[in-house]
Amino acid sequence: MRFLLSIDDTDTLETIGTGRLSRMLAQCLCEKLGAKNLGVTRHQLLAHPSIPYTSHNSSACMEVEWEGSIDGVAETARGFMRDHFHFGADPGMAIIRRDLFSPELAGFGRDAQVKILTKEGAYDLARKKGAMLEEFGGTGGGVIGALAGIGLRGSGNDGRFIELEGIRNISGVVSVERILAECRIEQVVDVKTKRTLSMEELIDTKDWIRPDLSDGRIILFVSPNGNQLYSILKEKKNGAGKKEK
Repeated sequence: MRFLLSIDDTDTLETIGTGRLSRMLAQCLCEKLGAKNLGVTRHQLLAHPSIPYTSHNSSACMEVEWEGSIDGVAETARGFMRDHFHFGADPGMAIIRRDLFSPELAGFGRDAQVKILTKEGAYDLARKKGAMLEEFGGTGGGVIGALAGIGLRGSGNDGRFIELEGIRNISGVVSVERILAECRIEQVVDVKTKRTLSMEELIDTKDWIRPDLSDGRIILFVSPNGNQLYSILKEKKNGAGKKEK
């Protein structure tokens, strides 16, 4: 069975960010449950003066595969979140079975990118759609971004992978063939022409491969750099790209 698990508002200026914490959580689920990590994505939310956030107001969502129940995933994740709570943060977590995902959750995620939403609205939708939603201290406002995270990841059309099999093991100039062989990336595409690159074409990775989730596929978007090479895009197509650790 597959599960979507998202966290948000976990950090302060003095602590590690949500992106890194989410990758640690995914590793924890793999080690303690024997779950399979299908990738962690970063999702940009609305940055607005009325919304408290540390730097860029993004949430992180992972998809994991495990033979057990959602309660087992939640128990392990809950312990991890409590162990890593930092005073001053307002962390929240959302979990749902992948097969229970609904368009309403995707809509909530899209709304969180353009509107100011409420905890009450997040909890109400979570109850109606079978998602588990939990806060771990502070104001608990992170539940909004956490639910938005599973909505955006589940939509199949938002997010940049910050953790995915193979992407942190490749550096320098490499062929498209090697990228597809060693990573779970499905396609390498010229962002300007929308052309799918051939196997022999070369990519200057700049030691930073971060594919996007687009139309339900894991796609690495690149652009020509004028030297018969293509370069990795450092920012997401919608402008939501911080180079995370």
